[in-house]
Amino acid sequence: MFTEDKVTEIFCMADDFCEFFERMIEKYTFHTTSKRKYHRNNRMSKSEIMVIIMLCSRIIIASLYIFEISFKSFIPAFMIYINV
Repeated sequence: MFTEDKVTEIFCMADDFCEFFERMIEKYTFHTTSKRKYHRNNRMSKSEIMVIIMLCSRIIIASLYIFEISFKSFIPAFMIYINV
């Protein structure tokens, strides 16, 4: 499936993107002083959540593709919408 090195590489790319995105959000958003700010430490970083979503979505797409191949004779042609 995915090697540990590949997951680490994906995480590093997602972490770099999240850092860049956070700086851009901070730079280009308006800040209101009237609202209270709540500072809670997240249990997981945004890049960790992003990697989990990417890996899980890849597994779901692959399993749907395998399902389509396995049961192609049972599914009418007009019902196959999966394009991988």
